[in-house]
Amino acid sequence: MAWCGVVFGGSDISVRFFEGAGVRLVRFFIGSFGFYRKVMLCGLVLGCGCLVGCTATQDQPTTQGKPTVSTPTVNPTWVEPGWIAQVRQANEEYQAGQIACYAEYGLTPVKATGGEVLFENLPNDPGTQALLETAGVDCNARVPLPAFKNDKTMDAAAYGRMLDTRNCIIAHGYTVPEPPSMETWIDSGPSSAWNPYSYVSSSSTDAGLSALAALDQACPQPGPNFIASSLSPDSLTEPAESAT
Repeated sequence: MAWCGVVFGGSDISVRFFEGAGVRLVRFFIGSFGFYRKVMLCGLVLGCGCLVGCTATQDQPTTQGKPTVSTPTVNPTWVEPGWIAQVRQANEEYQAGQIACYAEYGLTPVKATGGEVLFENLPNDPGTQALLETAGVDCNARVPLPAFKNDKTMDAAAYGRMLDTRNCIIAHGYTVPEPPSMETWIDSGPSSAWNPYSYVSSSSTDAGLSALAALDQACPQPGPNFIASSLSPDSLTEPAESAT
């Protein structure tokens, strides 16, 4: 089954949470300090209906985006704002750098929406966790978060980028409800700010996963929070429980 999470950039603690059986890694990043802690979740963790261990969350949507085809039809009137290409490039460089760095330690993170990298099905043993600790310190120092992910500014410009993202998602064939007013959005704060990706359904098929990956590439999230959903084909199957 697919699993997802919410990542808040900068010095705020981020949370990733999952669905399905087995052991999952929840990584708590404090981006500007290059430090993280890890927590293992075992057994059954139900869906993305709530956040675990997060100090502030946005209300969860009751509707979900469409479609689930691998190549969404793009509205020909859509014109991409200039900032999107910059964020897209920053995400690609960050993901490639993180994956290459962890590979030096024999670890294989997977790409996720929001320009993130996540781990799936790591063994819950002291050796693996010690290796992950060492690799994380090194890789987070060598490949830090892109600068825009540390930007918590809540102003008219940030609100405009959020609207751009919503318009981009709609232009690619998805349905997203009306956003809150700028005043409401700014007052909500960075960690719980309305994010149009909350209304894009997680994928449960190969075609749907391809569609999600294509949308994430076309319409990257500008922040101040980031919804991360695994883009690995392995996330479509029920994983076996890790050895203890």
